[in-house]
Amino acid sequence: MTITHAAPRGNPSRPYPLRRAPGRRMLRLLITAAVSAALFLCGPAIYAQQGRTEHGSLDRFEADGVTLAWAILKAAAGISPDNDLIVLRLAVKGTAAPAAEVHGVDPFGGERKTMSASPGPGNTLELRLPRSHFADFPRTEILVFETQDALRSGRAPVLTVYYLGIPDTTPEFLDRDRMEAYIAERIGG
Repeated sequence: MTITHAAPRGNPSRPYPLRRAPGRRMLRLLITAAVSAALFLCGPAIYAQQGRTEHGSLDRFEADGVTLAWAILKAAAGISPDNDLIVLRLAVKGTAAPAAEVHGVDPFGGERKTMSASPGPGNTLELRLPRSHFADFPRTEILVFETQDALRSGRAPVLTVYYLGIPDTTPEFLDRDRMEAYIAERIGG
């Protein structure tokens, strides 16, 4: 009895099917390696241009010469806590006029609101908001730039500090003068 085998698929005159040429696989491997190397080498430069992002969690933040301080001025007795005034003050060492932009962010809907900080005492910037603002925009992002020109030209900030809500350690004051003295001490001036 003779056993016969079915002809292999492809060309019946060849005993085994042809494999793909190894050149395609090698080319794909080389392209993948080149792209990976480019991302590895250029990635840090791209990241460095964006500046650093820090999560602020306390009523005082200090890094890279930037100091932030928070305080709450309570509304008069019998008035809703939503009317409390939240004060955020920013100082940058060695700068006559700090360059910063503040955004309120709704992390659920994605809406962003740019808030204007006004000049504060000395060489500081100050933002004053009602407590009710944080119900709609719980995330606060403070973008610090090298100079006013960098801010105006749209360059990337050197530091971004973000807060999720009002820091739990933020003190509350009934007296404006006490609040001002406290925040001036925390900011270092």
